[in-house]
Amino acid sequence: MKATTRILTLCMLIVLSLSLAIPASARASNYFNSTGVSVTAVGDGKIQIKTTVRATDIMTELGATSLVVKEKQPNGGFKTVHTYTKETLPSLVQRQQASARTYVFYQGTPGKTYQVTAFFFAKNSSGSDTRVRTSSSVVA
Repeated sequence: MKATTRILTLCMLIVLSLSLAIPASARASNYFNSTGVSVTAVGDGKIQIKTTVRATDIMTELGATSLVVKEKQPNGGFKTVHTYTKETLPSLVQRQQASARTYVFYQGTPGKTYQVTAFFFAKNSSGSDTRVRTSSSVVA
């Protein structure tokens, strides 16, 4: 019994040490640590859209280039009903930051279901990267 426990412990230590030795080049992105978009109903058909993004370092530009608000249709699909862009809403993109958070409100229709797709962007002197995330749906 003791030998089995020792072997299992040794195997777990080996697996743990190998997982910690992953080089930076094997990382999923040289620009993003995490991205996320969530939607919350706030009442009377209004929804709050929250985006969060964390970069690997300070970026010259960081945030969401666009937020696409979609409304659920009778056939079960989603149709775009509004789009926010960094041109129409400059606060979507921050400059010289390693993290960014944005809150946006959309006035929908009470009882309708919405979801949001966020297009994230990070840029520094070495280049840039993008990510796309879609929120879960919420009833306004």
